[in-house]
Amino acid sequence: MRPRSAMPDQERRRRSNLVKIVCRAGLVRGSFVKMVRKCGGKGCHCVKGEKHESWYLAQSYHGQKRMIYIPKSKEKEIREWVRNYKQSRRLLNEIAQMYWARVKKEESDN
Repeated sequence: MRPRSAMPDQERRRRSNLVKIVCRAGLVRGSFVKMVRKCGGKGCHCVKGEKHESWYLAQSYHGQKRMIYIPKSKEKEIREWVRNYKQSRRLLNEIAQMYWARVKKEESDN
């Protein structure tokens, strides 16, 4: 493997950003889903049409959709984990495309 100093600047920056993301507190694949419902309580505001909102983390796993309730106290943290995952996937794909282009160039040079 080449030393980092020999890497193109673009690749080095993306790799550096990827390492920072992966080393953060959390990383989770999924999407936030807002669910609205009525609780059925006679005196509750949801009876008048103002439904209760709650957030879930949704994920497809082995072809099955699964969801986990996210309490309000954890919402910000888990949203960051989802963002970290999406950003790491984007960076990894960009790095992979750089290597694809490099292989293609080497093939055409031969």
